[in-house]
Amino acid sequence: MLSSVKHALTRRRRAATVIATALLTAGAGLTFAPSASADPFRCPPDVGSDSQSLCAHVIKIDPGSSLTVRSGPGSGYSNVGSLPNGAIVEVECWTYGSAVQGYTIWTRLYSAGGSRYVSDYYLDTGHVQNFLPRC
Repeated sequence: MLSSVKHALTRRRRAATVIATALLTAGAGLTFAPSASADPFRCPPDVGSDSQSLCAHVIKIDPGSSLTVRSGPGSGYSNVGSLPNGAIVEVECWTYGSAVQGYTIWTRLYSAGGSRYVSDYYLDTGHVQNFLPRC
């Protein structure tokens, strides 16, 4: 009987060790993992129009594809360009437009050559309404 109690305690200790290790590993991963939704950041000097401009990364674009840039805040507006995944873009303001994956916020990109919009669904802006003015 004593050996079966020792065996049960050993199994419980091992199980506790495995659980504690898993929790610590998961906690470490959560601590250092990048946020799923980031915030706009200060543009690098070679991208931004000035030292106070904010930028974002293009995300969620399939390899070999590109993000269509529109003349207005919706998929019905004309195509005025495209951006690859990971591109850094200067963001100016946000507005509502047609839904993309259920998300209706569109971000206007800085452009000296006219209006350029992309669905904010494809940018790592987080809650863009907290950082940019409404267009």
